[in-house]
Formats: sequence, C-alpha cells, structure tokens
Amino acid sequence: MPSTPIVPRAKAEGLYKEALYQGKTASLIEQDRGDRFQQRPGNLPRRTRAKIEIEVLQPLAFLPGAPGTPPKWDHRFPTVVGVRYERNAGR
Repeated sequence: MPSTPIVPRAKAEGLYKEALYQGKTASLIEQDRGDRFQQRPGNLPRRTRAKIEIEVLQPLAFLPGAPGTPPKWDHRFPTVVGVRYERNAGR
C-alpha cells in the first residue's frame, strides 16, 4: 500500500474535500495532540466494509528484568482516549 506524504493541515483538508467533491473515496488523518490522532474516511459506498490501517513507528522500551528473569520489550498502545485532567483555574 503506498504511503501518502505528510502535508500541512490546510492543504490536506483541501485535498480531502476536493477528492470528496469528485466522488472519490478518501480519508484524512489529523494529529489533534502529540499522542492523539483522528481519521475521517469519506464517500464510502453504502454497506461496504472499510479496512483502515495505520502504521505506527515508535521505539520500544527495554526492561532488563530482575535477576533470574529474562529481559522484556514493552510497548503500550492506547486504543481509547480518556478524559484528560485539566486544572480548574478558579480553585
């Protein structure tokens, strides 16, 4: 599957809308925060299954382990966005 280059948000939004207006199936993935992304597929035909693949390149954490236990590699990939704690300025 060919990868699409990263482009500025305004240009990506324009390309996405142009593809939708032309009747093409398109998708736009945007980074909301440093660790949160949102994907918007568009013009999917009715009753069609969509397979969306996102490739994530991220270093793994090496955990040496306690004496007598083998080392491990750790990777945590959150699949749910929870509520973020934000301080109340009035308190």
